[in-house]
Amino acid sequence: MKVIVIGAHGQIGRILMEKLQKSNHEVTAALRSSQQIQEYQAHGYQTALVDLEGDLDSLQSVLQQHEAVIFTAGSGGKTGANKTMMVDLDGAIKTIEAARVTSIQRFIMISAIGANRRELWSYGQRELSTGNYYYAAKFYADEWLQHSGLIYTITHCAS
Repeated sequence: MKVIVIGAHGQIGRILMEKLQKSNHEVTAALRSSQQIQEYQAHGYQTALVDLEGDLDSLQSVLQQHEAVIFTAGSGGKTGANKTMMVDLDGAIKTIEAARVTSIQRFIMISAIGANRRELWSYGQRELSTGNYYYAAKFYADEWLQHSGLIYTITHCAS
């Protein structure tokens, strides 16, 4: 199966890439910078440059030729609310939409433990720079996927 890992440079993405590379799947690391591309190509990985804040058409062209998507991308813990919403929510939704348009059937979402617990979104529960927005973004991205018509798996991991 041809699998693309969106966010392959992150902590979970790196682990998935190693495991998938050893399997019988053809795997592509979707990365956000040319430096990351060079690093992964030096280790023998197939790569694709992906801008989750870019347009939907570019994302669709990257997803073509794949049969499954694993979405593990995130803006990072120090980027602030705006990047959290643009990557963790809108980037995820654009990837779901691009998967639908390109007829990808399988979608695995790496979400966050507690994303469905609204009390974690409250002020004072987490650091305001990302915490409150992060859980809300993950929750609504999960909801979008559940209503997408795709065959999906949502895995909740510790953030």
